[in-house]
Amino acid sequence: MQTILIPDGHQVVILSNDLLMVLNGLVNWQTITEPTIKQVATYLNISVEKIKKDLKNPNCLLRVAKKGNKGRGNETTFIKSTVELYKNNRV
Repeated sequence: MQTILIPDGHQVVILSNDLLMVLNGLVNWQTITEPTIKQVATYLNISVEKIKKDLKNPNCLLRVAKKGNKGRGNETTFIKSTVELYKNNRV
């Protein structure tokens, strides 16, 4: 067994890969201003298809900032504050 020296003022934490992905997503979420549908799905841990289905409901709290066009590289972006409302009131 190999011993690793930890510098003073530092600690070591062992995380599962799943938890690490969630934490990385949360850190990245803080820097995003207009999240794409994929980023919202990752942040909320739901599928893109579920978001698309919910958007068809007129009572959906999630609001589109810019509608994506058909084709590659044109994604729908959302108003970030409405993502939190959607997260807290999602069924």
